[in-house]
Amino acid sequence: MKSYYRGYVQMLQRLLVIICLVSAQLMFNAAPCLGVPTRLLFVGEDLSVVTSASKHPESPEQAPAVVSIIDSHKIEKYGLRTLGEALSMVPGFYMAQREWGKQPYFRGIPDSFLFLYDSVPMTSDNTKSIFPLDEELSLDFTKRIEIIKGPASVLWGPDAYAGVVNIVPMEGRDVDGLDIKLRGGTPNHSGHFTVSLGKNYGLWEGFAAVSATQNRKYNRGYNVLECSKNQPCPRQYRRGDGTIDDSKYIEAVFNLSWKDWLRLSGRWSEMTDRYVVGEEKSDKLWAAKKKTPFRFIRLEMKKGFGLNNIRLNSYYSQI
Repeated sequence: MKSYYRGYVQMLQRLLVIICLVSAQLMFNAAPCLGVPTRLLFVGEDLSVVTSASKHPESPEQAPAVVSIIDSHKIEKYGLRTLGEALSMVPGFYMAQREWGKQPYFRGIPDSFLFLYDSVPMTSDNTKSIFPLDEELSLDFTKRIEIIKGPASVLWGPDAYAGVVNIVPMEGRDVDGLDIKLRGGTPNHSGHFTVSLGKNYGLWEGFAAVSATQNRKYNRGYNVLECSKNQPCPRQYRRGDGTIDDSKYIEAVFNLSWKDWLRLSGRWSEMTDRYVVGEEKSDKLWAAKKKTPFRFIRLEMKKGFGLNNIRLNSYYSQI
C-alpha cells in the first residue's frame, strides 16, 4: 500500500512539472504574437536604447556586448561637465591628467577606445592621442553616452580594440522649446553658456544647440619666451616671465528627422586650448596651445520591410 501511494505521489509531481513547462512555453510563444517583449521589467527601470553595439537600436540587455549608459538624468544629477568626468564614474576607466589634457586608460591600457559623436569617429590617424575629454565637448545637450566594453573592431575598425564610446545628442522631442543655461565660477574664472532649441511636430522634428566656454588654467606662468619663426632667438631674450591667455571653446550641433526613416545631423567645433609644458629636473616652462577642430555632416536613411530593414548611413567629416 505504501509503495502504491509513493508511486502516485511521484506521478503527480512529474505531471506538475510537465504542466509548468508547457505553460512557460505557451507564454513564451504567445508574447511575440501579442507584440509583448519577453523582458522582466522592474519599477523605475530605465528602458534605454543603445545603437553602438551592433549599429542598430536595441536594448542593453539584448546587445551582443557589455554596455554601460550614462543618460541626461545622470549627467544633471551628478553635475557632470565633461566627458572625462562622466567616464571616471564607469568601472575600469581612469583619466590621467597631462599638460595638454586628460588621457584615458581602460583596465590599464591607454588610448584603447574609439570615440564617436552621433556614430561618427572623432579622431583620425593624426589625432589618435587627442581625445575630447575636457571642455571642447559640452554635455549640456547630450542625450546619453554609450560605453561598449570589449573588442569592437569588426564594426568600428582597429581603433576600437578595447571598446567604443558614443555620444548621442538630444533631439527635438527631448527639448521641445528653448533652453538657456549659464555657468561661471572661480578661481579659474571660467564661463559657459548653452542655447538649445528643439521642436517635435510628429512627422518631423528638429534640434539645434550652440555652446561656448572660456577657461583660465591654474598654472599660467612660463619662463621660456617664444621667438620669431623666421629668425633665431638671441640667448638674452630666451628667458623671461609670461602668462598664457584663456582657453576658448565653441561648439554647434543640429539634427533634423522625418518620419523616423530620414535623419540629417551635423556638428561644428573650434577650440584653442592653452597650457604650460615643463621639463623634468628643470625649471623651464613653455607656453603651448592645442587646436583640434571637428566638423561633420551625416545622413541616415532606414526603411523596414516586415522583419527585414534597409539602412544607409553616410557622413563627411573634417578633423
